[in-house]
Amino acid sequence: MSATLVAPPPTAPQVKTVPALRRREKLAIIDCDIHNAVPNDKTLLKYLPARWRRHHETIGSRGHIGSGYPRAMKNAARHDSWPPSGLPPGSDLDFMRQQLLDEWSLEYGILNCLHGAGGQVNLDYGAALAQAINDWQIAEWLEPEPRLRASIIVPYEGGELAAAEIDRVASHPGYVQILLVARTREPLGHRKYWKMYEAAVRHGLPIGIHFGGAGGGPITGAGWP
Repeated sequence: MSATLVAPPPTAPQVKTVPALRRREKLAIIDCDIHNAVPNDKTLLKYLPARWRRHHETIGSRGHIGSGYPRAMKNAARHDSWPPSGLPPGSDLDFMRQQLLDEWSLEYGILNCLHGAGGQVNLDYGAALAQAINDWQIAEWLEPEPRLRASIIVPYEGGELAAAEIDRVASHPGYVQILLVARTREPLGHRKYWKMYEAAVRHGLPIGIHFGGAGGGPITGAGWP
């Protein structure tokens, strides 16, 4: 008895696959410390209630003592940061777009407005000032420019007032943190600030702490310069 062996079918020729070269992905750039500024009192007064407009015009801001030292450049700003419009640095959105957002192809920029609302001796005025600045940021920065995000300005020396302001604006998608300064009236672990921290946790927002501030004491350990 004999058997016939059948040859296996021919196999398809193997094709060498050359892996495609991966293009280098461009990393997103986020500027986390952009100082926007209220251009003038005329702009600020649009966002203050009538009572506090009168207060601002007759008394003005009165923060805790302890100003910055040594004296640096005007507005602590580079010479080329002054916009052609004549407005202060950080107050001209179109110039910021040109010089920062577009020039460096920023994905996002986070605004940290250091207007001084938090350190007011008159806490109620500080709360009104914080509300005005936050509303101004929404109307004149966040809504016109989708690449911008902002920090919530709070009257941090009054914990309950600060918590109320966080509750008021935290739902706006443009706000991504609460802004404090390093030098406050009391150490930041003091219980008077706890209500503010609880509000931040309630809304899932981090606390951003910026250098500076004025706690009322001498600026150096050796006293006043």
